[in-house]
Amino acid sequence: MYEELDQRKVDRLNARTIEGCQKEFVSWKGIVRGEWFLPDVFTPPLQMSRGAT
Repeated sequence: MYEELDQRKVDRLNARTIEGCQKEFVSWKGIVRGEWFLPDVFTPPLQMSRGAT
């Protein structure tokens, strides 16, 4: 099953892949984005306050 991903999700997946590299990685298209080198920070989903509709 495939899912269409937006650029932000693709960047996070690429960042996780690069994080596991010990020496080097290969970019299929020769493009490297700065977002790939940012730490993977968990952002909890927003929670609705009580009584909110």
